[in-house]
Formats: sequence, structure tokens, C-alpha cells
Amino acid sequence: MNQNYQQQSFSAVPNGAPQVPVQPQAPVQGVSAPQQTAPVVPQQAVAQQRPAGPAYGVPQGAPAAQQYPAPQQGAYYYPNGYPIYPGNPYYGDPEKARAEYEKRLKVQKAKKSLRYLGNMSGLAVILFLVFNTVVSLIISSPRMLELYQTDAVFSAAFSIISSFIYMFIPYIIVACLIRVKDKQVDFFPFKKMNTRRTLLCIPIGLTICIGANIVVNVIISIFEYFGYTLSQQSDAMAKPQSAFAVIITLVSTAIMPALLEEFAIRGVILQPARRYGMAFSIISSSVIFGIMHGNLIQAPFAFIVGMCFAFFVIKCNSLWIGIILHFMNNAFSVIINFLSEKLPEATLNLTYYIIVGVVALAGIACFVVLLITDKQFFKKSEGNIAGEEAILLSKGQKFVAYFINAPMIISFVLIVLLTLQYISK
Repeated sequence: MNQNYQQQSFSAVPNGAPQVPVQPQAPVQGVSAPQQTAPVVPQQAVAQQRPAGPAYGVPQGAPAAQQYPAPQQGAYYYPNGYPIYPGNPYYGDPEKARAEYEKRLKVQKAKKSLRYLGNMSGLAVILFLVFNTVVSLIISSPRMLELYQTDAVFSAAFSIISSFIYMFIPYIIVACLIRVKDKQVDFFPFKKMNTRRTLLCIPIGLTICIGANIVVNVIISIFEYFGYTLSQQSDAMAKPQSAFAVIITLVSTAIMPALLEEFAIRGVILQPARRYGMAFSIISSSVIFGIMHGNLIQAPFAFIVGMCFAFFVIKCNSLWIGIILHFMNNAFSVIINFLSEKLPEATLNLTYYIIVGVVALAGIACFVVLLITDKQFFKKSEGNIAGEEAILLSKGQKFVAYFINAPMIISFVLIVLLTLQYISK
């Protein structure tokens, strides 16, 4: 009994190539359709065909209802069992088909891994905000707030403990979760640094901090021009009056942030991202560092200096350079605040501008020396440990996979709501 039927091609055609339905020959009189031979293909394709093995043949063990068509003369197959019909750009070239298929699998795997890393980074910011809120609620009680505002030693000690709670605990949790997926990542590269490079990098880094302050002042002026005032979170810490109070304040304001924030951002966030490219890891970690500060005065400054610190950490392959720069920048602020209580305003301003001028000149000179005598330092290959993932994914794919996910979006929304509190008209 004759039967007319039409066999359709499968939809797994790579790179969006048009699907070409395969039309079998008309049934021969007196022979039923299921006994027909495969579609006619070019003779050269027949000559090139390979036996259907595990990589090219039909998947084994699939349910009967889901079985692919049996291998036919002149037909080729992707490693997953989908046939390659005429009209497909890889028809007749199974080696290229295999390479293209394996590349797609690698791209999907790289996206999945980077998306997981983005989820963990967003989770870290959320936990940071939650723990920070808990600490703020504790200090807002009347008795605690009075001690915090009047006793410099108490306020510094409380800051040390609280910074450990909202900075170290969230990021150590996230580090453990990242380590589950990536057991090779080194969160704490404390390699021995080149002394000459370190001495040249410090003035350069501090000069960039000065430049970041200038950028922030420009942003403040622009907002003021349009009638908006930018502010930042006020710190009600008591002013240190004794030498001991200055020391413990230095520990709470300069040493602890340098250690904890470098561990969190240039350690937990930056290091796993380095395999996706040096530029991507620097920018993404600096964005996280900026949004954590939660206002338009500190965030731009943190983003700029964050890129500087991340660049030097990668080039020196050590968190120590980031810690040193972070400490020196914060310590300078602590010392200036202390001197503001002791010196007349004119003397204080003169002292400030002299220090800034000397540092800026030293930074420019060190940059020129480093550029002339150590050209390897500025080469892309220096300190770059990017893996195959950096090549497989485009810049857009990297940033979409990293930032477009639920935890990251939630953290951004929370930060925006927090930032709006510090903009007034």
C-alpha cells in the first residue's frame, strides 16, 4: 500500500543558517514509503562520509519516542546526534561542525560560570547592606549613640568591630561559595613585591587619589549648578583629643578599612574575575567598590581609585600594594582632620596644599621613570592570567552575564535608594 509522506529536518542548525526541509524521492510503485532509501546527496559528500560513532551518531539510551533518525547514507551528525542536512553551512564538513558545536558549549559554560560569579558579587553587596543596617540600628540606641559621639576610644573600638561584621563576614561567606565552583582561585595573593616597583607605584597611586578628589569636586559643582546638593553619610565619631585616641582612630579609619576592603574587593571580587580578562576584572570590581559607598561623593572617588588599586594589585600580583595605598590615603584624611582641630584654617590649608603638591609632583615623576625604565609593567601580558573564557566571550557578553542577574539588580536598586537620601534640592 503506497503512502505519501514528507520528512522535515531538525531545528538544530548552527549560526542561524536557514533550515532546508529534505524532500525524499517519490515512493517507487509497489514499495511502501518506510522502505524508501535516504535522500540523494552529492557524490563527493557520500565519499566523505564517516561512520557514525559516539560523536556523530545517534545518542545511545534515549527513549524510543525521542530517538533520532537512524544514520543514513550521506548524512552527517553533530556530536549531540542532530543530523546535518543539505543547506547547512557545515554539511559535508563534520570536522568544522564538531568544532563549532564544541565552541558553543564552551561559550555557554563560560557564561554560566560568569553569571554565577555575578550572583555571588551581588549577594555580597546585599549582605554588606544588611549587616551594615544591623550595626546602624545597634548604634542608634540613645546610650550607645551618646558614647559614640563623646568617647573617641569607644567610637573607634566600635568601628573596628562593626567593620569586621559588615565587611569581613559577608565576603568570607561569598568567598566560600565561590570556592565551591572554582577551587583554583587564589583570593589572597600576597606575593613578594618588587621593591623598586612598589616605591614607584605608591606616589603614582596617591596622585590618582588626588585626581579622583578633583573629579568629585567637579561633580559636586555640576549638581550645585542645577540646584542640587550632594552630601555623604555623616560620621558622628568623637574627635580624638589624645595621642592614644589618635592611634586607635587611625586603626579604625585607616588600617581596618585597608585590610578588610582590599580583602573583599581586590581579593574576593577581583581575583576570580581575572580569568575573564584584566580590563573586565578591574572595571567590574571597581563598580562594586563604588556602589558600596552608597552616595555620589564617595562612589565616583571609590570607582576611580578602585581601578588604580586593582591595576597595581594585578601588576604586582599582591594585595599588599592595595593595602598600602588604601592605608596611606585614609591615614592622610585622619591626620588632616586631627590637624583641623589644632591649627588655624589658613595654616591648615597651606599645609594641605603643600603636601598635595609634593605628592602630585612625585607621582608624575615616578610615572615617567616607570614608563621609561620598566615598559613591561604597562604591557597587557604583565600579570594577565585570563583564560579561554576571556576570548570566548565578547565585552558585552561578559558585562551582561555578570551584572544582569537578580542579586546584582537588587543590590543596585538598594544602592540607588540609599544614594537618593544624600541628594537634596
